[in-house]
Amino acid sequence: MEPLKLSQAIEENTLELFAWLCLFPITLFDLVFHPMDFLERMALEKSKAEGSRFDNRMPPVLFFLLGTVPLSIAVNKTDKEIQTMPAIADASLVIAFVLCTMPFVWALAALAAAGCGFGRKAFREAFGTQCYLFCPIWLFLLSGVVAMQMNIIYLDDACMTIWVILVLWGITTEWRLLDKAASTGKRVLCFAGAVGVSVVAYTVIIKIAVATGQTWIA
Repeated sequence: MEPLKLSQAIEENTLELFAWLCLFPITLFDLVFHPMDFLERMALEKSKAEGSRFDNRMPPVLFFLLGTVPLSIAVNKTDKEIQTMPAIADASLVIAFVLCTMPFVWALAALAAAGCGFGRKAFREAFGTQCYLFCPIWLFLLSGVVAMQMNIIYLDDACMTIWVILVLWGITTEWRLLDKAASTGKRVLCFAGAVGVSVVAYTVIIKIAVATGQTWIA
């Protein structure tokens, strides 16, 4: 039975991996071009039974990690001046932690604006929303860096141009989300606070990584 279970597990994981690869661009396109409608539909997905959730789109955290961690590793692998990277498994955990800093901070800002408390359920929903929003921004930033390091002509400029557009898209979408939950004054305060805390948090995370020997990530 053990060989049979192993083969079934391999088959299931292989199918799941390629299903993710299929759903990733579909999810990305839907998110970028219909952000508010997309986020509302994804919120409804969470009310479905466990087995039928996210059948047509990727779940938020998985979407974020698939769109950012492989490219982050590629950035460090293609940089000739960077120090030797640790084992991929260890590096992936550090990268995921660093990249998730932004969704974490903005999720807290969204909860503060909504005034709904910082419970586990509310945080999971807010964090999932932010993972969706930050994935396209990180995706094209990291793609541009990889293209630049590999000297792929024009691709780096194209990626960075799209990245600038997506940053503006992200700011607009974040403001629209806050607009649904708070007054103008509270919105401005939470938005400015999230920007400031994001800069500080990212700096602190990088310093922690360096202090623990992960100098390659800086």
